[in-house]
Amino acid sequence: MKRAKPTNLLARAFGVSAVAFLILVGIAVYFLSENERALTQETYDESGIASMQIRIHYESLLRAIAVNESNPTDKSISDVPLQYGILAARVIGLRDRPGYENLIDSELLSIQKEISGALQNEEAVIDAIVKGDLALIAPLFERLEQLRPQIARLAHRPVQIASELRSKARANLSRIAKWLTIVICMLIISGTGFAAIIWRQMREVTMRQSLVEKSRDKLRKAKRKLEEIAYYDGLTGLGNRASCQKELVDRLGVPGHRDPIAFIQIDLDKFKRVNDTLGHAAGDKLLSVLGDRLRCFSDSLGGLTVYRWGGDEFVAILDRTNDTDIALVCHELTDIISVPFEWGHTVIRPAVSFGVSLCPEDTRDIEELVVYADLALYEAKKMGRGNFQFFTAELKHRIDKEADVEEELRNALKRSELELHFQPQVSTLTGKVTGVEALLRWNHPQRGLVSPGEFIGVADNSKLAPAIGRRVFDLAMQAAREWIDEGIEFGRLAVNLSPQHLRQGSLVDDFCASMHCHSIPPSVLCVELLESILLDDADANVSQTMQELRNRGVNVELDDFGTGYASLSHLSTMPINGLKVDQSFIRRMHNDPKHMNIVSSLVAMAKLIGLDVVCEGVETREHMESIKPLGNCSIQGYYIARPMGFAAMTEWLERSQTENCIDIPTARLIRKSG
Repeated sequence: MKRAKPTNLLARAFGVSAVAFLILVGIAVYFLSENERALTQETYDESGIASMQIRIHYESLLRAIAVNESNPTDKSISDVPLQYGILAARVIGLRDRPGYENLIDSELLSIQKEISGALQNEEAVIDAIVKGDLALIAPLFERLEQLRPQIARLAHRPVQIASELRSKARANLSRIAKWLTIVICMLIISGTGFAAIIWRQMREVTMRQSLVEKSRDKLRKAKRKLEEIAYYDGLTGLGNRASCQKELVDRLGVPGHRDPIAFIQIDLDKFKRVNDTLGHAAGDKLLSVLGDRLRCFSDSLGGLTVYRWGGDEFVAILDRTNDTDIALVCHELTDIISVPFEWGHTVIRPAVSFGVSLCPEDTRDIEELVVYADLALYEAKKMGRGNFQFFTAELKHRIDKEADVEEELRNALKRSELELHFQPQVSTLTGKVTGVEALLRWNHPQRGLVSPGEFIGVADNSKLAPAIGRRVFDLAMQAAREWIDEGIEFGRLAVNLSPQHLRQGSLVDDFCASMHCHSIPPSVLCVELLESILLDDADANVSQTMQELRNRGVNVELDDFGTGYASLSHLSTMPINGLKVDQSFIRRMHNDPKHMNIVSSLVAMAKLIGLDVVCEGVETREHMESIKPLGNCSIQGYYIARPMGFAAMTEWLERSQTENCIDIPTARLIRKSG
């Protein structure tokens, strides 16, 4: 219900007061005029008429009697009782006349009673005269003549009373008029004051309303500003995450929604590198330019709305008809985003990956729709970036399986089912052990040793990675401590670092805490990091972490070198002191000159900048013979020894101190014992 404004209420109050005042004045005037008319005119007229009628009928009766006294006739004799009856009726009914109730007093009643009694006494005489006894006429006339003073008084008394009442009424009306005049004057004065108060109040209310309207305008502007802040991204001008979620709720939260949509996650590849190398101003400008491009594209296309999800991520909601339309839009978005952008003297070439989920095919739940698109985006990045992937049932199945594996790993961690196996590294020149790599294994109580391929990837990218990493560090340090205490040479003990543990930020503290707990010299320890992780430094400052470990005396080795396309300039600036050539090159180098040349170049390049080299994947004598000409390298693989438990590794290391590990019979014997 709409509330009335204060000015309207005051105006209504003033109007009601004015109308009430006019009504009061009208009633007063009417009351005065009516009473004046009633008391001065109507009552006076009635009293005068009554008096005249009584006198007239009295005189008429006397004349009728006088006529019969001198010259009686039948007509004149019959006229006597007629006039007598009229006079008696007038006298008796005097007090019953309209308007006489205020004119009757005790004196008038006494006179009326006296005359009525006298007239009643003569009634028998009148009857006798009518019957012919004319001798009674003269005495009757004399007796009636004696009533003249009473008749006069009876006629005059009401007029006298009416006059007295009129005088009193006029006096009363005069007093009423006086007081009414005073009241009216007071009402006028108070009304004027009230009107002045109302006018002042209305003026104040008007001013307050003006201030209120101004305040409302400010509030509306502030509300719009807050909505812009709440639902729009200030850097790109696009809708933000909250705006996107609201749109999804509005569209998908409606029961019976049937319009198919595609939810597209858009992520810039290696955006962090722009911030780190050119500064955040360059990154912000790039996001702003891309926001303009995406907005123009969505405006021109129709059915596409783009939002900034956060950081370097955008999302799009597309009204679509089929997968071909989605693929076409993704290709067009790639072309638009990939247009080079100049920042100073530097040309930035943006790259982008997409993850797509569909409603209703994949899900109707908003949260699941977002999660599925994010998972598809992760899959696209895993497949080499710069492409788009749809969420599929197979992907969901794999993710669900990974979730199950993660839960099993959590329980395995609690039950200490995770253990380490070890694989040695041997010098091609001396045949002596140069190092041992610690490899995580899962000894399941029912399934036995679980294949590393089933859980290593899950472990490296799950939230369990820090806890698993601490477990690996502790087991590795225990092994190193025992070998040191027993005087067994093992070179350097290498452990693999998890990307998720790196991103979490506690890796250096966890590693050093375990190292100090077991009193292990940092020089006999080595951490291995995938080349792709060190190059793609998007989620954590990996280089800084590695440099911190190097500063503490820990060796750092680049794993799977050759798969991440690190350049010579990269190698010269990376905080590493060794690298491992990826096994994919080693396995084909003995029968493929191109791979032989690649490995030779990699080893030569590493030696030029003072890096140690490990060639992994050496499974046959041919592999080993192909590597020997490259100079002093360490080799690792099944040809030397398979991964083995701590006890077997200890025995292997003890024998390796007196035997050449590359010697074929010895190698076979060692493999057999392992």
